[in-house]
Amino acid sequence: RKLQRVIDHLRSEEIALKKEGRWGQTDYLSYSAAILQKIDQIFYKPSDFADFRGIEELARIDLTEQRIAAVVEADMGIYEIEPHLTKLYGNRLGVVFLKKGPNSYTVRQMDLFMPITLEEIYERLNFVDPAVKCRTQTNKWGGAADIGGSPRETGTKLSPAEIASACREATSRTGWGQRLYRFGLTMAMVGLAVLIASLVRWYWRPALWLDRPNLDPFWSIPQVGFVFSLLAITAVALLIIAYCRPWQYGWIRPVGTKWWLLLPLAILFAMTGAVWIPLEVVRQLGWMQALILYALALPLSAELLFRSLAHGLLTQDARIQRYDTRWFLSWPMLGSALLYSGFVFGLNLLAGTGPQQAAQWQLIAVPVAAAGFGLTQGMVRERSQSLLPAILFHILAAAAAVVFVRLF
Repeated sequence: RKLQRVIDHLRSEEIALKKEGRWGQTDYLSYSAAILQKIDQIFYKPSDFADFRGIEELARIDLTEQRIAAVVEADMGIYEIEPHLTKLYGNRLGVVFLKKGPNSYTVRQMDLFMPITLEEIYERLNFVDPAVKCRTQTNKWGGAADIGGSPRETGTKLSPAEIASACREATSRTGWGQRLYRFGLTMAMVGLAVLIASLVRWYWRPALWLDRPNLDPFWSIPQVGFVFSLLAITAVALLIIAYCRPWQYGWIRPVGTKWWLLLPLAILFAMTGAVWIPLEVVRQLGWMQALILYALALPLSAELLFRSLAHGLLTQDARIQRYDTRWFLSWPMLGSALLYSGFVFGLNLLAGTGPQQAAQWQLIAVPVAAAGFGLTQGMVRERSQSLLPAILFHILAAAAAVVFVRLF
């Protein structure tokens, strides 16, 4: 009888609505919420929530099978909120982000025995956060190994869901299968750009197309069509792909200065065959034409293709250097250097320096020098966090190689 009285109490509004013929016009969602509130009042007392503090979960994501990361908002500090988080999540909470303002967060590592530290999470957040695009020394995610916060000057531009996703990306380990798959896609995109430019080179007839028989002979050289079409194709691809995250593809101003130490190494590799300088064509052209084509246009198109497009695509799931990290060889640097080495070797073969015409040492020296140059340029790209120094180094190195060929 007691249970029946409870059921009758809960159904009283429903019965009244049906008697009045208004049950069909009822908002069932609001009605269900009201019934659930009545049930809560039956089973819970106000004293049960005496020590409860309001905590709103904004985002949550699994880091491992046993640990999660959560983004929450509350009217408490990060240390004051810890016991309440323990009640909510138990021992599953590995990392928590506490929202303190519209764009301000405090991050705390709750499980100090996790296989990673906040340093790796800071690094990924700084990579994906548009607010850190200038990569200044203060306006970035950072702090201690167990507690830190969002950029101090501007705050973050990431949403709670994006913060949690970046945390997940920092803790995940990309396997070689996934890396090779992404490398294959990048190689296909680079190969398509080079193939289209090669087709343009083979059918390059600007004087005929423009009906200008007196056109400067320089513009009728097949290599001109190849270089400028490659530049145009790469620029269009970057406008489409790099529009949303330009910093990932190097389109920010450079920072740091240590990358200047690599300029002599870049010039040394360029002098040993790391840049494509067809001897016969360069010696037939004038100084200005040779420098424009092989010391400006070709270096610019190559850097856009390999240090911006290819490197940026490979960086999606990989860790790279920053101006303030230790020096190491990253996977995007290795991948883009390998693609550049194949590019230079292929250009030498297309130019007529085939296995029958080239000495055996050239078949080895050219790709090795190109790979070394690609690694050097990748190091410059990552240490400066910008494409501009890599373009500058390539132009200077190619100019030195053109001058050497013209003089000797």
